[in-house]
Order: sequence, then structure tokens, then C-alpha cells
Amino acid sequence: AIAARWANAWTGLDATLRRLAVGTMLVVAVAAHLVFTFVTQTPPGWLWLVMPGLFAGIGLLMILASGFPGTARR
Repeated sequence: AIAARWANAWTGLDATLRRLAVGTMLVVAVAAHLVFTFVTQTPPGWLWLVMPGLFAGIGLLMILASGFPGTARR
């Protein structure tokens, strides 16, 4: 019942607000991942930055897309 309530609340939001929330969540997750990686031990090389970079780019694109009025149409 609780999950259904949360799902209904999520689907009831405007598409631009959902896009902004998911984009923000991705960017914050990437930032937390990088902080935790640097605090514990930085892996050698640069290849470990590829996946966080991709997800940060997707998150930023979703945040930017939420600001344009025509992108929320289905």
C-alpha cells in the first residue's frame, strides 16, 4: 500500500519535475561516488571515470531538458 501511494505520487507529478528530479539524483549519485572513491583509494588510470562521466552527462542533460517547455510532450 505504501509503495502504491509513492508510485501514484510520482506519476502524478509533472513530467518536467520528474525529469529534473531524476537528473538531480544522477548528478548527486555521481558526486557521492567520486567523493567516496577519492576518500578511500583512487584507482590508477582514468578508465574508472568513464561510467561516472556518462551518468553525469545524462543527469545534466535531463536537468537541462527539464527547463525547455517542449521536451515534456509524450
